[in-house]
Amino acid sequence: MHDLVAVDDGYDQIAQEILAGAGQGPNGVWRMPWHALEGGLPENAFSGRRFRTSNLLTLSVASKKRGFKASLWAPAEQWERKRGKVRAGETGTVILVPVFDEAAPPARWKPGSSNAPRHGGQLGGDPEGGEVRPLLGFERQPWFNIAQIEGADIRPPAPASPSDAARDLLQLLTNWRTSKTGRRGPALAHGGHQAFWDPAYDRITSPAQAAYGDYDGLSGHEYYAGVMAHEHIHATGSKRRLDRPSLAGYRKKTERAKEEMVAELGAAFLCARFGLGTVLRPDHGTYVRGWMECLALKEQRRVFFWAAGQAQRAADFILQNGAPSTVQR
Repeated sequence: MHDLVAVDDGYDQIAQEILAGAGQGPNGVWRMPWHALEGGLPENAFSGRRFRTSNLLTLSVASKKRGFKASLWAPAEQWERKRGKVRAGETGTVILVPVFDEAAPPARWKPGSSNAPRHGGQLGGDPEGGEVRPLLGFERQPWFNIAQIEGADIRPPAPASPSDAARDLLQLLTNWRTSKTGRRGPALAHGGHQAFWDPAYDRITSPAQAAYGDYDGLSGHEYYAGVMAHEHIHATGSKRRLDRPSLAGYRKKTERAKEEMVAELGAAFLCARFGLGTVLRPDHGTYVRGWMECLALKEQRRVFFWAAGQAQRAADFILQNGAPSTVQR
């Protein structure tokens, strides 16, 4: 085994990478690393398993910086086993794979299961699931995008059009709201001039879809889908669903900033599941300074990873409970 990166140092390295991918454009609009997920979620080129939380963001930042269009990744040795070869001069993107205490009693979990960790779950790594064991540290592993490989007999799937991605996402949200299970989603009412979820009535209110115009590179249809994803992520935090503490304490400034980060990240994860990018809503720009301050302070960076874990959990919750089998026919 290679030398391990200590847990706190691992948090620090990942946060620095994410911070480097954030900034303001020439028009003053903030661009965050999770806004670059429109190509789909990064996944293992051979197993199809998607990355999650921190490594998902790390690879997304790398794709944005280096202009990779496909989301297929693997270590050099996996590419070589499939007769692929890393092109001369190419360097891998280092991710931090968690290493757990193998001597501790084992317990497996899957996203959405009753024994899934409530506070973030597995940080990085490849599997969709993980081990509920003490985290010893991280192992540094370089992974390569398919754009850096020659000779491998594998072709990236054709990306969905943004319009189709928005349609499929909206259908998922409709499925969740009309689910026949006890974990169904909130009600939806159209009207007014602002989108919000009201926890007192468990209801999302939004302007009609036709009222959404093109915004920051998205069509009105796509922008509406992203806003709906954001508000549905908020709704997952209700007491009868995931009982998220940042939602319970929303009146406090610090908890509100944390909850809005959960909704921002969760919406990005959910949209990227279908190949749709997201943008920062203009009325949410005030939260960005708090997020950046959180990432800039080493002792506060665990808050960001807590939010990323909660966002992944919220997106998983909607995907599981909005599946076609849960809809009343």
